[in-house]
Order: sequence, then C-alpha cells, then structure tokens
Amino acid sequence: MLITNFIRLAFLLGIFFVGVCNLDAQVINPQIKDLSIGSKYNHIVKKLGKPLSDTRSGVVPCGGTMRTLFYGGLILRLEVGGIEPLGLYKVEVTSEKWPVSGLRIGARRSDVVKKFGPGPYYILDGYARFQYKRSRLAKIEWEFNYC
Repeated sequence: MLITNFIRLAFLLGIFFVGVCNLDAQVINPQIKDLSIGSKYNHIVKKLGKPLSDTRSGVVPCGGTMRTLFYGGLILRLEVGGIEPLGLYKVEVTSEKWPVSGLRIGARRSDVVKKFGPGPYYILDGYARFQYKRSRLAKIEWEFNYC
C-alpha cells in the first residue's frame, strides 16, 4: 500500500513539474519553401529539385521505410512504404542556403527569439531545436513524433 501511494505521488508530481516546466513552451511551424511535416516526395522534389543523394534504409518506428534526401546543408527524412506513409517527418538545416520561416543559418539568437519567442520550441506532437555557436544560429532541426 505504501509503495502504491508513493508511486501515485511520484506520478502526480511528475505531471505537475512537466506542466510547470512547459508553461513557456513555444509551439511553432517551421517551413522551408512551403514544405511542412507530412509533405510527400513528389512535392518536395517539385519545390527543391532533385536531391544530391536519395537513400532508403532502415525501418521507422511505425513500420514504414526511412527515405533520406540530402541537399547541400539540408537533410530531409521521410517515411515511405507504410500502410499510410507519413511523408516528411524530420528536417535538419545546417546551411544558410535554406531559410527556415525567414531565418537563415548564421542569424543572431535575438533574431530567433524575435521570430519564434524565447523557447523551448515544439511543433505539434514533436520538437524543434535551434543550436548556436557563439550566439549565431548553427543548426535547426525539427521532428514529428508520430508513433
């Protein structure tokens, strides 16, 4: 009985602290050339052109195949081949060639805060992460957690 009550209390405290820690979270919708989570391969190629590299490897958690498209400074991961393939679910940007919602790699941290708020950042059912080097934007990534 004591252990059960302790587990219940720990669970409730966990929910409380997670809620408190996320009060300032910013839900954002980052995009590159009108591409967003769920975009399909043909739409991506129409918007960005043929990728430098296109590989299929591994299985994503929901059972489809992972397709990775490499463009210079941009990596897109898609789920393909499942029962209902999701399409684009992860984006990584490391080049100023690819503006994300108007921000480019190399932007000041203050520009990111002005555009998206102070953070932490989330997308609907996923995360968004901005990495900095000497207060300049070095990498942007976001991923949809669909399983």
